[in-house]
Amino acid sequence: MVAEEIAAKRDQRRLMHKLNALAICVFLLNGCATVKAEGTMLSENTALISTTGNNAGDHGPMIDRALKEAANIANMHGYRYFVILSADNTTTTTIVSVPGQKWFVQRPNPRPIGATTFTVADYPGGSYTTPDEKVTRIKPGLDIIIQMYRQGEVDPNREGVWNTDVVLGRFTSAQ
Repeated sequence: MVAEEIAAKRDQRRLMHKLNALAICVFLLNGCATVKAEGTMLSENTALISTTGNNAGDHGPMIDRALKEAANIANMHGYRYFVILSADNTTTTTIVSVPGQKWFVQRPNPRPIGATTFTVADYPGGSYTTPDEKVTRIKPGLDIIIQMYRQGEVDPNREGVWNTDVVLGRFTSAQ
């Protein structure tokens, strides 16, 4: 009966360790599907667009989101075209340490015949902690600076000129 109780407590500790590890994983993976973008006006016709993703696979959606945010800002300020002046990779890499699990090693203590105490003190042993685990987290980022133009201020057929209507899906080709 006592051995069963000790085994049940050991199993309960193992379950708690697994739940803690699961909680850490959920925390690290929280919000993986979102790409965020925000724009800041630097001058009357220049803006900085900053985008971030949550994992290494977000590069494509992050670039799309940056272009759409650039088109939205240009539209909001009365511009129809924009040119990307610079693009900077602002990706960050972080290494997170996940603590190791602690395992208790118990072995029966030889007792004289007739001893009836079954306390933890009768089961000496040691403990073993698994090494910490290192998890690498990559958070992609992109900053672009755009210059915006009104109709007639720039040749829309020039290479590198983006039409806000095309970027936002209003038309299928530049006009």
